[in-house]
Amino acid sequence: MRKRLGLLFAAGMAAAVASATALPAVASPSDTTAPLTSLLITKSHLIATSRTAAASQVTLDCEPTGGTHPTAQAACDALIAVNGDFAKLPPATGVFCLAVWDPVTVSVTGVWRQKPVTFTRTYSNDCDAAVSSDNVFRF
Repeated sequence: MRKRLGLLFAAGMAAAVASATALPAVASPSDTTAPLTSLLITKSHLIATSRTAAASQVTLDCEPTGGTHPTAQAACDALIAVNGDFAKLPPATGVFCLAVWDPVTVSVTGVWRQKPVTFTRTYSNDCDAAVSSDNVFRF
């Protein structure tokens, strides 16, 4: 009897572990909780004194809005206005940057409304990256 209970306990534990470690299901296009847009945005610049690169990253989800971007809703609104075309983002108004050469390269990968998207551009400095992208690259 003890041996049988031990076998049943072991089988139950194995089933529990198997279900707990199963991979999560991939969201389908009809799943309303999955964002239509999911982006990884990376900014990197060369630190002149050490000649090393420093980078920062955020995620941006749109429709519904989420991710780690500090102003996700405003960034999504700006991208929706240009149908996800990063090259067409208008400059932010009322903000001006100093003419300082401290280049920043912005890279975007992910999906825009379920279509693959990539974008890379080098800006003269961090302020220029933010202002030139209607603050989408301000983080």
